[in-house]
Parts: sequence; structure tokens; C-alpha cells
Amino acid sequence: MPEAIGTKLKKFSVETRLESVNKFKDKLLEMFKAYIKAVIVWGSITRGDFTGKSDVDVYILFDDTKMPLKKFDEIRDRIDRDIANVARSIDPRLHPQPVIALTEFFTNVRAVNPFIYNIVREGYAVYDVGFFIPMRKLLEKGEFPITPEAAEMRMEFVPKRISRVKNVKLLMVVDDLYQAMVDAAQAALMFLGFVPSPPKVLVRDVKRHLVEPGLLEEKYAKMLEEMIVLRKASEKKEVKELKGSEVDEWIKKTEDFVERIDKLLKKLESERKATDIQKNYEVMIKASVAALKAIGKLPPEPEKLPEAFKKELIDSGLVSQVYGDIFPKVIAMRKALEDKKIENVPDRDVWMAKEYVRRFVSDVRGIIERASAPETKSESKTEETSKREEKQKKK
Repeated sequence: MPEAIGTKLKKFSVETRLESVNKFKDKLLEMFKAYIKAVIVWGSITRGDFTGKSDVDVYILFDDTKMPLKKFDEIRDRIDRDIANVARSIDPRLHPQPVIALTEFFTNVRAVNPFIYNIVREGYAVYDVGFFIPMRKLLEKGEFPITPEAAEMRMEFVPKRISRVKNVKLLMVVDDLYQAMVDAAQAALMFLGFVPSPPKVLVRDVKRHLVEPGLLEEKYAKMLEEMIVLRKASEKKEVKELKGSEVDEWIKKTEDFVERIDKLLKKLESERKATDIQKNYEVMIKASVAALKAIGKLPPEPEKLPEAFKKELIDSGLVSQVYGDIFPKVIAMRKALEDKKIENVPDRDVWMAKEYVRRFVSDVRGIIERASAPETKSESKTEETSKREEKQKKK
């Protein structure tokens, strides 16, 4: 009985949240219907692991192609503020994220951004103009080339191919083991952004893009080459049977190959995440220093930078309060990187920090321009005064 009551309460909690989301969506359409491509709910509520305290993350896909790029950049923060105000007026549990521009969306799709792909894969569209849902269907079919999704689909069937091989005839044995190795190798190349090579040049490309850069040991390229040779030999009937011990040996080699590729993919993903964290940190610090220096408030001691950032930029109102949360998060992510604990940092947080840092840099540019403007005017006045004095002397 308690379990049934708990289930009903959870269902009610979801329903009330979705009602709020739909009210929010209707209000957004009144304001920006011509520009909104989709309104998407994503996070704990779509995964089913939400609690009574969970917020509802809402993502708005905004068509920035309908206005000049410069104009969109100028009003973007205002759009975010207006959207946040609407959400608060409807339900404090609603948590709208910064609008995702259509051009940025496609850029991140091409850049194999895991955050965007997870939104497409797991998000629930409460409003869609026929854009978001078809993209998810294409994603599920693995129709997006050179993406983690396509790579994941290739890797998904690898263990199944290996398990099928143990009690079948020669052709199927060779074919499944061959395909498992080929799919795994192509998945690794795709993850790095390369078009998956056909088998006839696959060994060459594995050596060029994986072995030579030091990402993969030479012996795995050799294993792949031997498997391709065996496959050709079986097709030409040059090899008509394999002993049980030989089959077991090839199974072991293939499992070893697949495990090594899987380990490589995890390492590459971790390195990409680490690179984003480090870059977010460097850009945030550099921009903060530039802003404080421009207004003459840069502290001489680096350790006092966070305090000066809050006092001179946040509390003074020079930049949005939201950066007061982003700055310590970027620092914390960098600390996790130093402590080798980036697995504890959600991919979503890294991507969102990257977006906010980009906007912060844009805001800092405005601060610097405004800070330097009085100097320019003063210099101009000094030049004019000097010219007048020279004319008077000549007279």
C-alpha cells in the first residue's frame, strides 16, 4: 500500500510540473512564437529519477537566423532575463536555461557535443515545429555521421557479435569477429572526427590516426590486419575450417581488441572534458583580470581575485549576478581537474559553464570599451586645446 501511494504522489508531482511547463510554454509563444523552434524538458524529470525538490530544466531552441547576428547577441541576455522572469511568475520549480541559438545548436551537433546529443536523445518536447522530434528519430537510427551516437551504435552490437560466434560455422565465425573488429576501429576513428574508413584502407587509417599519435599500440593494428586477411581468405575458400582452439584464439583476440578500443574511447572523452574545463578556467580568469584592470580595481595579489570579482563586478552591478555563481563553479571544476576527479563533474555543467564564460567575455568587452572611452575624449580635448594655443601664439 505505501508503495502504491508513493507511486501516485510521484505521478502527481510529475503532472503538476508538466502543467507548469505548459503554462510557461504558452506564455513564451505569446512573446517569441516567431523565433521558437522547440521548448524541451530535460533532466531528472525525463529520466524518472527526480525528487520532490527537483527543478524542471527547460531548454528553448531559438531561431537566431531570423535576425541579424549582432542584434541577437545584443538582446540575448535580455531575452534570457525575460524568460526567467516569466518562469518565476508561474512556478519557482521551473528552471529555464539560457536560450540555445539555432546556429549554436548545429555547431555543437557537428562538434560532437555530448550535452546537446543527450538533450536530443532524452529531452521531451512540449512544443516543436517539426524540428526536434525528427532529429531525435534520425539520432536513434544512427543517421548522424561522425558522432558519438553513431559510434555508440557501432559499439552496441560488438558484444553481441562476439557472443554469437562461439557455436556457429566458419563463415559466420569469421564474419562476426571481423565485423566486430571493423566496427570498433571505425567507431574510434569517428569519435576523432574522421569519416569511417572502408575495410580496404582501415588498417592504414588506424595506424595513421591512432597508432602514430600514440593513442593505440601497434599490436592492435596488426590484429585488425590479420583479421581482414582471414576474412578475405575465408571468402575465397582459401580457409575452409578452423579448429576449436583457433576459434577460441580469435575470440580472445577480438575481445581484447574491443576492450582496448572501448578504453580508448573513454580516455578520449575524458581528455576532451578536461580540455573544456581548463579552457573555461583560463578564459574566465583572463577576462576577469581584464575587466578589473580596466576599471582600476585589479588586486596585486592573485589570491584576492575572487573577492575583487564579487565586490567590483558582481556587487557593483557591472555584470549579471549569474556570473557570481559561475565563477566559483569554474574554479571548482578546475580543482576537480587538478585532483583528477573530473568524473564527478557532470558533462552538462561543463557545457553550461562554457556558454556562460563565452557570454561573460562579451560583457567584459563592453566594460573595457566604456572604461577607455573617457580617456579617448580627454585626449581629444587636450589635442584641441594645444591647437588653439598654437594659433594664439602665431597671432
